[in-house]
This record gives sequence, C-alpha cells and structure tokens, in this order.
Amino acid sequence: MAESDHYLLGRGESEEAHLRRQIADLAPDSDAQFEKIGIKAGSAFLGLGCGNGGVLHLLGKRVGPTGSVLGIERSPHFAGLARRFVTDHALPQVEVREVMHITRDCRERRSTVPG
Repeated sequence: MAESDHYLLGRGESEEAHLRRQIADLAPDSDAQFEKIGIKAGSAFLGLGCGNGGVLHLLGKRVGPTGSVLGIERSPHFAGLARRFVTDHALPQVEVREVMHITRDCRERRSTVPG
C-alpha cells in the first residue's frame, strides 16, 4: 500500500518561504537550547522530522567536521529541500534520509529521491 506524502500546511512557495523564515526566527532559541543540553564537537545526532532543514545547520555547526548529524524526513518533497539546505550551508557532516516507514526490526524502506 502506498503511503501518502501529505503535509497539512501545503507545499507551495508561500509555505516553503514561511518555513525558511521560521528556521531563521527560531535559530537563536534553538541554538541556546543546544548549548544547554551540551551538544559538542564530535557528537552524533539524529534529527527526526527535519522538514526542509530545520535545525540541521545548527547541529552541523555544533558537531563540527568530526561529528555527524542524520536528518530523517518522511516526505520526499521536504527531504529534497533539506538536502538542498544542507548543500547550501556546506555541511558535509550532515546527511538527510527520506524514510517512509521503519519496521519493528528497524529496517528502513526508502524511495529514491534525487539529492
């Protein structure tokens, strides 16, 4: 059975612009929280539901080149936007995967999305 790639707020340019503004507006508060919880260089971090980029750039900056960040997104559309976001921010330590479903034994089922 095919799973829906349905985002309630839509996928138009206006919603994508809204999400980009939200990333910028929330970055200082998010970064302050990451400081409080102690994300350091060399850490490995998993971001579930990374949307179009979310905090991947902040996490990538904190873990540095010796760390890693794995962003998980179920929507092929938003996974593609997140990959572009990571490329635009030159973050080789950040990877984005589109994972539609994880089974009980944690095998992932991926669809192919141009990155």
